[in-house]
Amino acid sequence: MSAETGNAFDAMFRDYLVFASLVSTGVLQMGASIGGARGLWIVPHQKATRVLATMLIAAGILYFIFGPLWIEGPWEAGSVHNNTSEGREWGRASLAKISDARALNDIHGGLDGNDQALIYVISMALAFIVSAVAGSIQMRINKRHHVYSSATKNVEGLDALAHTDYLEALALSTVRMKRRLRSDIRSMMLSSPSWSFLKIVERIRQSRRI
Repeated sequence: MSAETGNAFDAMFRDYLVFASLVSTGVLQMGASIGGARGLWIVPHQKATRVLATMLIAAGILYFIFGPLWIEGPWEAGSVHNNTSEGREWGRASLAKISDARALNDIHGGLDGNDQALIYVISMALAFIVSAVAGSIQMRINKRHHVYSSATKNVEGLDALAHTDYLEALALSTVRMKRRLRSDIRSMMLSSPSWSFLKIVERIRQSRRI
């Protein structure tokens, strides 16, 4: 890969990552607001969360489409021609050719399918991390003001996010999963035949206690 192609790839990778991250965060926020998962809300109100989600999605799309107007890259005005990505010069795009600016072949620094898939995975991970961290902060702040109740005794998993933050819900689910696992193992030991491996292990454990 030449230096020129490498620079073009870096510019496309950066802009595509920004676009995908903003849109992924917006989609996650919209889904969390519809599902009532307060633990993932960046802002503490449902309507505000939906407005923020819409703004993030729109910002991502507008950035990717119109970014070349102010961001320098392999799309300088006058060097972008229809149906080709060859002969591109470094600079800012013109509004007349804005739709062709991103049409860059992967052999000239554009993104192939593998690159796009990687960016989507990274952007979804970033969207979840941002939502989980911001949601945990705003939930803990609002709990001090008694905005949300801590009614999590009978719920777990995604349902718990309606009442608490992600870290608390994860800890609660992990504790309950361990309890169920121990209970299931005991039940299997009690119901297994006397010659089974589980029964032998149980007898060994009991003999050691004696």
